[in-house]
Amino acid sequence: MAKSTTVKEALAKWEEKSGEKANEAKAIKLYSQIPPIEKMDASLSTLTNCEKLSLSTNCIEKISNLNGLKNLKILSLGRNNIKSLSGLEAVGDTLEELWISYNLIEKLKGIQSLKNLKVLYMSNNLVKEWSEFVRLAELPYLTDLVFVGNPVEEKHSAEGNWMDEAIKRLPLLKKLDVAAFEEETTILAVGDLKALLGKVLGKQEMEGTLRSAQMNAYAGERDSGGARAKGETRRSGVRQGVQEKVGPRPTRMSVQGGQGDVESSSSSRLSHLVSSEPLC
Repeated sequence: MAKSTTVKEALAKWEEKSGEKANEAKAIKLYSQIPPIEKMDASLSTLTNCEKLSLSTNCIEKISNLNGLKNLKILSLGRNNIKSLSGLEAVGDTLEELWISYNLIEKLKGIQSLKNLKVLYMSNNLVKEWSEFVRLAELPYLTDLVFVGNPVEEKHSAEGNWMDEAIKRLPLLKKLDVAAFEEETTILAVGDLKALLGKVLGKQEMEGTLRSAQMNAYAGERDSGGARAKGETRRSGVRQGVQEKVGPRPTRMSVQGGQGDVESSSSSRLSHLVSSEPLC
């Protein structure tokens, strides 16, 4: 089995590629390492100027060694194997955005340490109970939340009362389950798309849109010599990589507007959905 990449090794590769010094940089991208990072080791403590740290799409199981990141505002940990939020208290005074979707988190104990958190993307985790969800009410500045794909959301969306019940518990939210993306290339499974598109389109329109997207992706790969983006998702399904920049968000669900604005063109919606690394 291949040895995992250490944070020290990943930082050295990033410095070589970017031409920047890690201990001076404000934004550092260590996502999708091959072999993947498994441990957040002490090398992270050198990133004293870092404001945004991307560690998504690795095999990290535990959040640790954030003590030296005194200026960290955005932490991206999506698509790892993280089971708890323990370790975040080290950046509790500065962190404003936490992107931690596609992990194995069932309990939200420790989230209250993030006193200045404004944005939380934690879709596709394992939160089952309202008693865990309401811990988010302890975050006085939280206004933007993505929680789709957790068991509690799936249950109540099926019953048709997710938005009402969630906002009743978190009345200060301004955005709930807005689809959001970051300009870091990854792969999104068609199975993931069906789950999201099913909330926006009818079944017949959804299937037609997916077929069109697959044909466009195939044509793009053929024209570029068959090159494929590399990435990983635990979701099963046909995998396809698309490397286009992200346009407007596909859907908007706000406290004031409920379902809100949905773009009229289903194809344009999908072009934004199948794109760069999803935060949600």
